[in-house]
Amino acid sequence: MAAVAGGTAAQSADDVVDLGAQGLSEGDVIDDYLEEYFEDGVEVRIPAGEYVYDGSGFGGSRTDAAVVGQGEVILANEAGAYQETIEATDGTVAIRNITLRGKSGPEKTRFRLEAESSGRVLIDNFNLPDGVVEGGDSRGFYVPSGHAGVVEIRNCYIANTSNNGIYASSPGKGEDGQVIVENCFVHNNNIAGIRLGSSDSVARNCLVLNDGAPPEQSDGGTNMRGIRVSDVGEDIVIEDCEVVHSYDGAGGPIELHDDAEGGTGTIRNVLIRNESDIDAINEKGDTAEGWSAENVSITGGGNLEYPPELEDGVCVGDDCAVPTGEDPQAAGGADGGTDDGTTDEEPVDDGSSGDGGTDDTTDEESVDDGPSLGTGGTELTITANNSDGVDYEFTTTGAIEPLYERDTYNANLAAPVDEAVENDDGTWTASGSIGGGSTSGDSFRYEGAMTDFSAEGAVDQMALIADGQEVTQADLLAVDEEPADEEPADEEPVDDGSSGDGAGDDGATDDDSAGGAANWKTAVFDGTAADTITAYSFRVTGEVVRDDAISTDPDGAEWDEVDDIEDLVDDDSVSGVLGKGIDGYRYTGNLVELDFDGAAAVTIDDY
Repeated sequence: MAAVAGGTAAQSADDVVDLGAQGLSEGDVIDDYLEEYFEDGVEVRIPAGEYVYDGSGFGGSRTDAAVVGQGEVILANEAGAYQETIEATDGTVAIRNITLRGKSGPEKTRFRLEAESSGRVLIDNFNLPDGVVEGGDSRGFYVPSGHAGVVEIRNCYIANTSNNGIYASSPGKGEDGQVIVENCFVHNNNIAGIRLGSSDSVARNCLVLNDGAPPEQSDGGTNMRGIRVSDVGEDIVIEDCEVVHSYDGAGGPIELHDDAEGGTGTIRNVLIRNESDIDAINEKGDTAEGWSAENVSITGGGNLEYPPELEDGVCVGDDCAVPTGEDPQAAGGADGGTDDGTTDEEPVDDGSSGDGGTDDTTDEESVDDGPSLGTGGTELTITANNSDGVDYEFTTTGAIEPLYERDTYNANLAAPVDEAVENDDGTWTASGSIGGGSTSGDSFRYEGAMTDFSAEGAVDQMALIADGQEVTQADLLAVDEEPADEEPADEEPVDDGSSGDGAGDDGATDDDSAGGAANWKTAVFDGTAADTITAYSFRVTGEVVRDDAISTDPDGAEWDEVDDIEDLVDDDSVSGVLGKGIDGYRYTGNLVELDFDGAAAVTIDDY
């Protein structure tokens, strides 16, 4: 039987609704549009821009549905308080690529996420940066005890909530549904940044930074933990995370609460930097008896204590190796992308969206002689602009992976589903549909060579982009299959001294080590939607460089003279000021300090 990636067969393009084509314009209230079109089997696409959110539209029980921002989508919270429940009764219900601006409250505020046993809720790049008004009761995302399926919260920035950034422990008291928190940056949230408690739940590749006072609870209390386990789940995992408590009023960086006593779990490849007087791994009761530790490093000038049950897997002090886990740019992200060993001495703009696709070029110099497509893995995006729809199909000699988690032009999980199927002869075929009132598109990553491509509909409005280059069908079909496992002549494998987790002994990546360029991480400060000037500084354990490929300096914009000021980049630290532009940096090692004053959006791709 053929293996299928992506679910059911593609359906009519009528099941994709572009709100721009339905009359939504910048500045409009979006709630009524969401309430009308966000329903079973429909992917709702929001054109890039800024809209008003009045507290409704996302809530409801659905099957195989999605709301996807196409580019930068900002919702201005004019409701203050909101309480929406996003529920998947079956299949996947996804919310992607949205930033909600404006403080919430003072009444209780949260997005409640839950799924029935056959359902999955995916929250991807849904950012809540502005926190809560003084005295308000806010949770970023809350998962209730009745959750029985899977909730995934990925690539989100959540800051300054008064009652947990991600409050997801309650299923441990009830239906025990799984919660996965991945690639998130949680910043100065009261009570806990990430709170887990149900079986098989995971906090992975997250940065928890508590470097200032959080908002007080509505009753006036503060107790700012980093990652808190507070219910009796089995096989909970905290891995590849960094927890930094540089604010001396913070609580424990990791807390194993006594309500979790009797549960089990693992802490591995985790760096804890603690300046507070609470234990670095703070145990209540005898909770740690069911837990283990692997490759955990604890450092800082505060309390470095941890439960003795974890002793075999913990190192304390500045001499400890810095665990970094697996960098999705080096070891394959959620979309299945892999690192193919780029060895350029300088960081290279790979044209990817942060979803794991890489440029496989290894030449010391690049010559522009037209499209250059390798067969070690190609990222293909198919777009159409203001078209009546395009149906496409292509076949390759190697596996095809639909990029469902890509920030822009992602393949569709909701109908019409974009899918990839393995054929009986070992080749793979992908098919899908695009169309709408603005530019829309689907993305895939494939191995091997493309042997066939066909499209029907408004093909004159279709464009093909492979590894960041616009190409033709002929370009794609002209690439021959490379012999498997063939190594370049006169090259020997390089021992980079890594431990197999994508990092060297010091957690940084040398420029001349194997795969060095692919281990660069990104920090982006985006002022395009801000209404004030932003000042920022940060420091890393490795090296940091400005990357002009992910930076902009718009001419004639407000505060143009501010964007013209040269930011100070000094080996491992940066100090900058930002108006309406974008400042992007690449760095190695780990982020250890961040000072930020302003309204720009911050995105840290730390793992």
